[in-house]
Amino acid sequence: MIIKSVRLKNIKSYGEGPAGGGITVEFQPGINRVAGRNGNGKTTLIEALGYALFLCEPEFEESFRLPTYFLRAGEKEGEIDVVFEHAGLLYRIERGVGQSKRKNKVVQLSDNSTCAEGDGAVSAFLCRELGFKSQKQISDLFANLIGVKQGRLTWPFDSKPSAAKEFFEPLLDVAVFRDSTAQLNDAQGRFKELLNEQMQKLSASNERIGSLADSAEKVPLKEAQVDALEKIVAKSRKQKEETELAKRNLEQRQTAFSVASTALNEAKNRREIAQHARERDAQQLEESNKAELVAQRTGPGFQAYVKADERLRILHDQRQEKSKLEQQRADATHAKTVWQGKHGTAQKQAAECRIQHQERRKQAEALKQHLAEGKKCLQDSQPKFEAFSQSTAAARRSCDSIESWLEGTQSQLDQDGQWMNDIVKEWEKVSSWDAKSIGSARTEEQRLDQMAREMGNKLAKAQEAKRTLEEQLGQITGGMCPFLKEKCRQFDPAKVGSDIREQDQAVARLKKEHTAAVTAHQRAMQAREKLCEKKLGEFETQRTERVRLQRDLEHERKTLVTVETDLVKLKATIDRHTADAAVATKQAATIGKAVRGIARQRDILPDQPLRGGRRTRRQPGRLGVI
Repeated sequence: MIIKSVRLKNIKSYGEGPAGGGITVEFQPGINRVAGRNGNGKTTLIEALGYALFLCEPEFEESFRLPTYFLRAGEKEGEIDVVFEHAGLLYRIERGVGQSKRKNKVVQLSDNSTCAEGDGAVSAFLCRELGFKSQKQISDLFANLIGVKQGRLTWPFDSKPSAAKEFFEPLLDVAVFRDSTAQLNDAQGRFKELLNEQMQKLSASNERIGSLADSAEKVPLKEAQVDALEKIVAKSRKQKEETELAKRNLEQRQTAFSVASTALNEAKNRREIAQHARERDAQQLEESNKAELVAQRTGPGFQAYVKADERLRILHDQRQEKSKLEQQRADATHAKTVWQGKHGTAQKQAAECRIQHQERRKQAEALKQHLAEGKKCLQDSQPKFEAFSQSTAAARRSCDSIESWLEGTQSQLDQDGQWMNDIVKEWEKVSSWDAKSIGSARTEEQRLDQMAREMGNKLAKAQEAKRTLEEQLGQITGGMCPFLKEKCRQFDPAKVGSDIREQDQAVARLKKEHTAAVTAHQRAMQAREKLCEKKLGEFETQRTERVRLQRDLEHERKTLVTVETDLVKLKATIDRHTADAAVATKQAATIGKAVRGIARQRDILPDQPLRGGRRTRRQPGRLGVI
């Protein structure tokens, strides 16, 4: 990459310039030296170059922002343009500073096309063209090798090995510290020598400055010299303008000369093309003369050839017509065979459809008979099933009533006894079940329930008597009467203990009898419930069977409808196949007549001789048997 020029506008010490477009600093091939007094803009050139081309912001210790650092005092916007050459192409990178609306972009100067626009796109373009992996690598290259501040160039070389390694390896992407240290020892010594020389020169310059202390007095003389030089410069500029005018005249003449040369070359080319065309036309004329002589010499033979070719063409047409007729005959024969096959197929399909029609008719008659039998069976069993259903409903109501009766209190049992008797009588009237067994089970259950209640009452009385005796025994403990507070002569503790033991035995016996009565009552209730469940199960089985029979009849009814529909369809199919067979027979007869006509027309055309005296012979059996 070669940097051609840098243009700065309103950047630090660089203003807008004489024409208002900024100040351009151009670089020539080779080594360029930037010199000047402090504050004249040497560092600004380097910083602007790094900021625009290498995407590296300058380092400064002040606390203001980057636009404030770059902008000239009193200005709001600035511009930086860098022109560089890379791979034989010229590019210009443009940057705006401050409030400038310019976008960061790269322009190819050969056709003024924009290669990249925007910070990200310009960074990617520079990395791609210059062969860097990232923007940071470009910035590090400039900050550490190109735009190094004064006195910092040799810092990495003077640092420790680890610090130098950290500096060079990320920068150049290679481990070059050891080789560089070994190879730059001589250069470092040379730099020190140059430093000493520069120090000596600096001392000499200081002495010279001291000797030039009276330069202020020489300023008017120098200003006069400057005015003289400005006059010389103005004269030179005028000469330059005259020279440029002469140069433009010469360029116009050069352009006219180039146009005339081009026109001359085109005229020469057209002349050569015309000469070639003339030679080609002369050759064609000569060939035409020779062809005319040949035509005169071969005219009679050519006429004979034309007549023979015309006859041959007629024979070929007749032969093609004959082949066409033979093809039509073959196609007609094939069509006749196809229609005969369709006729046979249609008759076969019609016969199969008739067989299916008969089978479907038999199936429909069987289904109708079966449906009639099923309907009759359902109608015959309907009254019995309705009576059975009423009995079951009454049984269920009675079971519910019995459950409520068994769970009620004694007073409710006494009040509802007559009502239960009425329910049982009603059940016996409408039920076809074994009413005696259910009634006896109910009576036995009532008897066992009464017995259990009596045993419970006796047990409660015995327990009350025992409790009373125990309380009396506790009150007269020691033979003292609780009322008279004196010894009781009628109390016998042994007799009271014997009574208590008898009461204990009675309580145990009554508990045993009460438990047996409760167990028998529960068994009677379970037996009655099982009997009811058995009868209800029989009803559910009969109801399920009846529902299944109704569902089967409905399915057979739908099947009958399907079969009747199939019968209609088969009848239509038979009629269609019969019609197809009739059409096929008619078509076969028509095609047979057409085949015979084609055969007669074919026999009319005789065999004709071809060129060379050869004849074609009709081969028997070639078109098949009709």
